[in-house]
Amino acid sequence: FSKIESGKLKIVNEPYHLSELLHEITTMIRIRSDEKGLDFHYDIDDELPDTLNGDEIRLKQIMINILNNAVKYTERGQVKLEVTGEREILRDKPFLTLKIVVSDTGLGISEDELTSIYDSFERLGENKTHKIEGTGLGLAITKNLIDLMGGSIDVKSKLNQGTTFCVKISQEIMSEETVSEYAQDHRGVEEAYTQKFTAPDVKILAVDDNEMNLKVAMGLLEPLK
Repeated sequence: FSKIESGKLKIVNEPYHLSELLHEITTMIRIRSDEKGLDFHYDIDDELPDTLNGDEIRLKQIMINILNNAVKYTERGQVKLEVTGEREILRDKPFLTLKIVVSDTGLGISEDELTSIYDSFERLGENKTHKIEGTGLGLAITKNLIDLMGGSIDVKSKLNQGTTFCVKISQEIMSEETVSEYAQDHRGVEEAYTQKFTAPDVKILAVDDNEMNLKVAMGLLEPLK
């Protein structure tokens, strides 16, 4: 956040695979939603171009921040992710305006609090959320990252009924291969993997300040015993 405020955070655009990014994010959020007994649904347009040019790290950060909040502030019901897009030509190059919609059946936000939702260190509904971990910087960082990427964010919410965030970010299209086609071409590589050893006597020390990373590591190591 200090980097953003001082203007030192730069957007670095490089080619990336949208399907890989979405697979990583949905896997992570499913683990968290399962822990809380929530239903997690996602609907991704199979015809979206897969190879895009943009800042994959920042896009991932934006999506994870919003999805994490949805899970964090939802006690029962569901969290849903929808990803669609619209093509356009800018400066004689093909671009995709990604539309990312995250909705939940959580606590919701009152009308008077919606005006300050992106303020730094703002914890909405403090009387209801004081037991929930967080600094109140997540949405402020998210909004600033979206602004840096030339995108937009919109929120609709009803108290005690849920919240819906809609993010739009434009990314250059690098290939016409679709998300579905890329997944099909690389599925065989995943299925070809066979476990060749187990190591029940090995001890591994994994240190990380992100609890989710530790859970992912444990899940990957479990088949190896």
